[in-house]
Amino acid sequence: MQIDNDSRLWVIINVTNTVTATASSTPDTTGSSVTGTSISVTIDSESGFAEATCSSSTDSAKLTETINAINAYRAQNELPDYMLNIQLTRAAQAHANDMACNKLFTHTGSDKSTPQTRVRTSGYEAASVTENVYGSYPPLSGQGVVEWWINDKTDVRHNLNLLSTVYTEIGVGYAFFDNFGYYVVVFAAPSTR
Repeated sequence: MQIDNDSRLWVIINVTNTVTATASSTPDTTGSSVTGTSISVTIDSESGFAEATCSSSTDSAKLTETINAINAYRAQNELPDYMLNIQLTRAAQAHANDMACNKLFTHTGSDKSTPQTRVRTSGYEAASVTENVYGSYPPLSGQGVVEWWINDKTDVRHNLNLLSTVYTEIGVGYAFFDNFGYYVVVFAAPSTR
């Protein structure tokens, strides 16, 4: 959706202990007519995702910066923005929490889940799914992690995912624990059935 010829999407993601996932519009405080979106993401022990038992935290500024950096990179390459999807965001945040609490740097969760099974657990019906993950001490900024994926020569799929024409929607998760920052971006295309 465009507002005054501006296609940017502003997102604030708060991870809470409640049992809801909602999206609501909030006005931009800069005086422009860009509309922001506030998303509360809930990952509880009954969600079907791996249980994350540590007290990890998230950072909405890092999440927003990651989304903006991905879509700016896509714009530089004349590709449309990825749309943010709350179900994919739940899957991404659940895996970021799992990685932080279990010190994982992999696509396989502590419960042996995969990007595909986590997306299915979120309720999203996908035709195709993939994922970028990253963890480091000290944590990178959202822009920094996107640049790392762009320049990663050991797994060029990271960059290919950022520039994909197959996937149309993303979910982004970030968890901070024990001075490490863990990012997850889930890329998906919805099922056509």
